[in-house]
Amino acid sequence: MTLQTGVGVARGSDGFEAGKEAARAALDRAGGERPDAALVFAAVRYGVEEVRQGVRSVLPDAPLVGCSDAGVIVHAGVKKGVVAVMTLQKPGMTAAAAVVDDLDAERDEPAQRLARSAQAALDPRLRANGVCVTPMTDGAPAKSS
Repeated sequence: MTLQTGVGVARGSDGFEAGKEAARAALDRAGGERPDAALVFAAVRYGVEEVRQGVRSVLPDAPLVGCSDAGVIVHAGVKKGVVAVMTLQKPGMTAAAAVVDDLDAERDEPAQRLARSAQAALDPRLRANGVCVTPMTDGAPAKSS
């Protein structure tokens, strides 16, 4: 059971088309298998919702995790001003996405909310197999008091 991946990179006139094209290329490079998850990275010039809708038009069911970026490193080198999508598929793998807002609260409390949110997103039968959490922040500076 090996991890099957595919990477697609696109530069389009709008976020929807770039997201759609990058997702299609990633899916094709992975052999067309329905992915268990997808990582999405988009240049800040694209609207997040447009990119998400473009990716969703190709990958309607895969949990998506990602963020904006200033550039991505892919098989062809460093690319700027693009949308990059990486699909992940492995028999027996299950992925879920969870979001926690307001990380400026007490230090331990956001981590506890993230853990609860991740557990709630997973099927109870899978929790016994362990959970890998990959935090991705929005990069906003913390509020100072």
